[in-house]
Amino acid sequence: MVAECFSGECGFCDCCTKTNHYISNTDPNESRLRAEDMTKFFKKEEIQTEFETYHKSITNKMKSYQYIDKSEQGFCPQKVKIDNSDFILTDKTKKCDSTLCQMFHLHQNIAKKLLTNIPIYKSVADKHFCLTCIHRA
Repeated sequence: MVAECFSGECGFCDCCTKTNHYISNTDPNESRLRAEDMTKFFKKEEIQTEFETYHKSITNKMKSYQYIDKSEQGFCPQKVKIDNSDFILTDKTKKCDSTLCQMFHLHQNIAKKLLTNIPIYKSVADKHFCLTCIHRA
C-alpha cells in the first residue's frame, strides 16, 4: 500500500503522478529520474543513514531465507503478489528499480558498498525490485 501524499500536489509520489511504479511500464529511466529528484530533498548523511538501515535489512532477510547467491536461492519466495501483479524471483543480475535503491546508486560512496548478488524480483511489466523493496510495497 502506498502512503497518501502529504500535500496532494508534490508531483513526485504515486498518488500525484497517478501511477504505481511497482507495476507501470512507462519510461525505463523513470526510477532513476525520480531518484535524482528525491536526492534534492535529502542530505548525504540522511541517505547514508537510510542505506545503513537498508543494508542491515537486506542482509538479515537474506540470512533468514538462507540465500547465498543467484544459483543458491535458499528459501526465498519464488513468487510475490502485489495488488494484482506477480513478481518472480529471477536469477539475472539487475538493479532494483525502487526510488530508494536508485538513490543509493547515485552516490558513489554508497554505490561501492551495495551488494550485487541480492534476490531480485521481476514483474510482467519488466520492473525489478530487491528483496527488501518488494516487501515494502
